[in-house]
Amino acid sequence: MTAINSPSISDQPNEPAGSLFDPVTDCDNRFVSVETNLLELEDMVIWQSFASPYILYYDKATGDSGALCAKPECMHMEKQNNADCLAYMGPGSKPASFCCYRGQIYWVGGYKQSGSYEQNALYRMNPDSSGKKLLFSFNPPDGHAPQEYRIHRGRLYLRCVTNRVTDGVPGSSLAIISTPIETKDFRVDYETEVPDTNPWSNIMRFIGDNVYFAYIYNAGEENGYVTKVIRHDINTGENEEIISDGALEGALTGFWIEPDGTMILAPYHKNTYRDMKIYRSVNGGPLEAFAPLCDENGEFTTRFFSGGIMWGIKSSEDGKSREIWIRDLEGNTLYKGALPKDFLKGTAHEDETLLFAGMACGTDSILMIYQFMRKDEERSAGDVLPSVIQFLVQYRLTENGLEEQLLIAGT
Repeated sequence: MTAINSPSISDQPNEPAGSLFDPVTDCDNRFVSVETNLLELEDMVIWQSFASPYILYYDKATGDSGALCAKPECMHMEKQNNADCLAYMGPGSKPASFCCYRGQIYWVGGYKQSGSYEQNALYRMNPDSSGKKLLFSFNPPDGHAPQEYRIHRGRLYLRCVTNRVTDGVPGSSLAIISTPIETKDFRVDYETEVPDTNPWSNIMRFIGDNVYFAYIYNAGEENGYVTKVIRHDINTGENEEIISDGALEGALTGFWIEPDGTMILAPYHKNTYRDMKIYRSVNGGPLEAFAPLCDENGEFTTRFFSGGIMWGIKSSEDGKSREIWIRDLEGNTLYKGALPKDFLKGTAHEDETLLFAGMACGTDSILMIYQFMRKDEERSAGDVLPSVIQFLVQYRLTENGLEEQLLIAGT
């Protein structure tokens, strides 16, 4: 294990002085572009496992966890598709849609009503499971295909990637559309069409009164890959292209933005490119390489960017263990070594490969979701358990390395 050679995560402030972040009304970027439903509130963590359509919670004060439903007589997940359970999100619940706005939890779920063609709905409830309400049902306008739903300063934002054909030429529409959360009134905030190459390389972030949209597309052999970052002003509706650069090669794997506007972008690693770099833009300036994507031996590859942290991964030869490389946004190593997995001791998955299903980093903790195929011995006769099982684990970076805590087990 490599010793920590810069201040620990817990010693660094969540936001620098002068931050525009308002935790009451603003989207928390730690959980944007995380392909799961996960939120950390002041006194609890809430999560929807990929394997189950129920909202789960972990109480930080008591250590209690379970379905987020206060009804004492409720069977919760023991009853299949338990619509009477307050934690039940229903069929068709959307990953990457959990949000907290003014102290309430929001999510996008499925909607099925006789006589209605609409298939989605925005829901809301209090963190104690009271006040559960359907706000409105909807279909995205103009056939847009949302990949993510986030609430920021009173509006629901949808990041969309939609196949389009223009003049017989296939391509993709990349768009940000939004609506007020109290009433359905969609508008297109930004839309562009790109060649149908790597259309999924797009990431949305929020800072103050701005929505940032980063994407990469292949402009052809002559021009290669083009990276763009658009800044949308939520008050004026104006869009500004603040980056158009050809520095990155290949798909966009990471995009992070600090409250002062400093942007970090990284390409997806290619095995033949050990010298690939991570790039930074200051004050909307050109992208400049400042740190390697991989370590000097090409063993660790940086995959995740969240909460001021860059996270790299190395798998063992047998695939049963993983090592990680944590750096700050200056490229300084905070930790490099084994990823603890004591939470698996005594389970049917103790000797299996750690499969990441989602993560979010803050300046004082790392939330990690692991996924495994459910074993026969984890089932009982007649149960309706899904084929996969997931665990939610928290890590804290200390002077002695990573401290591990299992929050929610085996759902």
